[in-house]
Amino acid sequence: MEFYLKDVFQEKDELSICVLNLSIIRNDLKYCMKYVMDCFANETKIESGRQIYSQRFMVVHYREALYYIIENSDTIHKLIEEPFDDYVTVYQELFKSQLDIGKPFEDSFLKKVCIPMRNGTVHYKDNVRLIKKILKDDIDKDRTYNIPKYGGCWSDVDYEFADDFAINIFLNEIEEKSIDNILDTLTKISKYPMDMIKLIDYIIAKFINNKLTK
Repeated sequence: MEFYLKDVFQEKDELSICVLNLSIIRNDLKYCMKYVMDCFANETKIESGRQIYSQRFMVVHYREALYYIIENSDTIHKLIEEPFDDYVTVYQELFKSQLDIGKPFEDSFLKKVCIPMRNGTVHYKDNVRLIKKILKDDIDKDRTYNIPKYGGCWSDVDYEFADDFAINIFLNEIEEKSIDNILDTLTKISKYPMDMIKLIDYIIAKFINNKLTK
């Protein structure tokens, strides 16, 4: 669909503002997700540090996006339900499942996983405690790493030892450290943002189509 911005979005229309914000959220999640998927698809070289970086920032974006959706749930309900179409029920359920990720808050995936992972990604000052713990208990101290000699070219180098700490900090926020629980959590931090992308794509397509066909 081709459209003029002025025909769809107006500054005094709360639905327009919400849809534009959702579209930014959607792209942020999509860009992170695409890099993660590209890494998995690359069979010859998995750039684990960059992959986990994208996953970490996907959690950051998702945590903030979930707060926005929860706080603006009434407006988003309108965007899903009006006007009624054959897909409303499906996306009502998808929307409800997103809201449920954040409640009840004290026992929610949002509080127990997203917030600590987000904090461990962007609150560098809070990493000090975890770095000490990882050095003491969780890291293979006999692993060797390669870096250029002093005076060599450093600008294109990924510090693998730093990536190992970043991955450990990221995973350290998972309460139960069993393999099954870690895999389940990693699956969820990919699935939940993908579901949010699907929901937002429906909302945007429906909103623009309704504007253009009035």
